[in-house]
Amino acid sequence: MSSSKKVGIITGAANGIGRAVAIRLASRGVCVVLVDIDEEHLIEVADEICSIGGECVRIVGDVSEAETSARAVAAGSSLGSIRYLFNNAGIETVATIENLELVDFRRTLEVNLDGYFLMSKACIPYMKKFLCGVIVNNSSDAGLRGMRKSIAYGPSKAGVIQFTKALCLDLAGHNIRVNCICPGVIKTALCDRFNDDLGKLAGIEGSEAQANFVEKHVPLKRWGTPEEVAELVEFLFAEQSSYINGAIIPIDGGLTAGI
Repeated sequence: MSSSKKVGIITGAANGIGRAVAIRLASRGVCVVLVDIDEEHLIEVADEICSIGGECVRIVGDVSEAETSARAVAAGSSLGSIRYLFNNAGIETVATIENLELVDFRRTLEVNLDGYFLMSKACIPYMKKFLCGVIVNNSSDAGLRGMRKSIAYGPSKAGVIQFTKALCLDLAGHNIRVNCICPGVIKTALCDRFNDDLGKLAGIEGSEAQANFVEKHVPLKRWGTPEEVAELVEFLFAEQSSYINGAIIPIDGGLTAGI
């Protein structure tokens, strides 16, 4: 192991924001550990990283299981020193309390909160060893405000915000920073599925549901891209943001600014 090599662990790395962050970090010389349950797309991301001369390891697994985080940090520590963690893997369910079963409610919390807890807990000893580390947690605009038909997803993402604040306070003395981003309407497969489900309830196409929402609620009148979010995550990992700690940062085109 070369401790001079900086390693970043990215969960939900097979698609969307996680994919964009992984490729961006790899292009900057960070060795990346790619974690996802989607093996097919994870291979595609790894191939792209290799094509630009980057170094990566694939971990196929469920972030809500401790075994996955153990394999991820073992792989990361074999590459170098684990300096960065992007907790990003998540699931989303369109449902009210009347049509959501307890098992599905709990599953959302397991992935969206337990997964962040387990991966952070596994990485922190390695970050403490070098007295250096940055954790970025991916919440959502749904964590900042109430949303209809988001009885499981919204609470899970609000929990990510409080998890970030508590973790920040616990780790600051070890020179480990913890921040949280709250993306709004970002063009990802997860967002597309969410809008498809909303569209079905309204009897329209998912793309129309998304366009209607953006026009009505996003001041910039457009959706964001995974690459725009990746730029923010990269900045939060960088030395230029060394005094940003415990921050909850919307990246939503003004969606949560007000009415």
